[in-house]
Amino acid sequence: MANLYAEYLPNIKTLAVTTVLQTPRDGTTALWLSNDRKKVILEHADETHRITLPAKVTGQGTQHLQLPNTGELQCVNRISAAPIFDDDEPPALWSASSLNAATNLHCKRCDALLSSNKISVWKDLPSEAWAEMMDLWHCHKPEEPKHTDDDAPAKKGYAAGNKLVAQAGVGLVDVMSFLLSDDDCTVEFRSSENGDNVHEVYCITCDTALGHRDPQTEGIRLQKPYLALSQGGSRTTRSYDPAHWFSCYLNQAIETQGVRKFVFSTLPYEIWVFSTNLAYASLEYPEPKQAMKVLFRTKQGDQDVETLRAANLLIETLTLSPMLEKLLYQVLQRENFKLPDSLKKFMGWEVAVLPVLYKADVKALESATYPWL
Repeated sequence: MANLYAEYLPNIKTLAVTTVLQTPRDGTTALWLSNDRKKVILEHADETHRITLPAKVTGQGTQHLQLPNTGELQCVNRISAAPIFDDDEPPALWSASSLNAATNLHCKRCDALLSSNKISVWKDLPSEAWAEMMDLWHCHKPEEPKHTDDDAPAKKGYAAGNKLVAQAGVGLVDVMSFLLSDDDCTVEFRSSENGDNVHEVYCITCDTALGHRDPQTEGIRLQKPYLALSQGGSRTTRSYDPAHWFSCYLNQAIETQGVRKFVFSTLPYEIWVFSTNLAYASLEYPEPKQAMKVLFRTKQGDQDVETLRAANLLIETLTLSPMLEKLLYQVLQRENFKLPDSLKKFMGWEVAVLPVLYKADVKALESATYPWL
């Protein structure tokens, strides 16, 4: 099957349209922009393919584009264009403000109910690097006046002056997980295979790994990519593709840590978020989508992050759990496989395009379900 892939590069205001044929061109092969310049259309081997362009091309009337040369199967057309998307900030998915006492947690794979009518309050944790912030505060906190209410910090669930502890009836939320008390969710515990005293958490119904018991907070950390939500007594659950979760995570990591290169803590890979404001369309997603371009490769050399920082290289370690690091790498490989061959590599890095959800996308996907990865 032929392939069409269009990518808008905002920094140089250029639309790159990649065309891939399965068989050499013949007299019936044609590639053109539609009369309103909003679509690109390919006719080849008695098939017609079309996608909506992810950028605005000026002018009117049909415009024929270059086809692959004789004997070749692929070509790229570059066209001056303007953006069609606004410069909005992507929202945090499933933040505390979007949840309420009627929110139920389910296993994404089998829809088994994990927590029902037990969480009355949801609170956002400060950032995805909150643990490091708490450690820093404990080392450098100033003198504090005595409080008449000794239980005030504990009632907040977390505070700069006390240890973060999971509380019954309170759901703590960060970009990739929920932190709940043992009493607030129904799961199965198992000791980790590597014997590091970490208890992993599984769905009782389908045996899917969902997260782990967090000894520091004395709670259960459920990872969002493996969950679905419902409201009240509704049987409809909603969830997101893992790629959406990781683009959300990486956008927040860039904002809070100020870097675009990261190394995995448990796997021998590194990533580089090359662009956060990409727009693209393909035969798989024929309508324009916003995305980020992530480069990934096996980690070069054996230098640790501290050594690289000392060399003035802006790089940080991902703050993901081992199970999420493994899932991230699987997602990057999956998205790389979808690209045309000529776009799969760049300067020694493999390339992945992760879709990014904005407010309008979230609203449109509220009831969507996705294949299990």
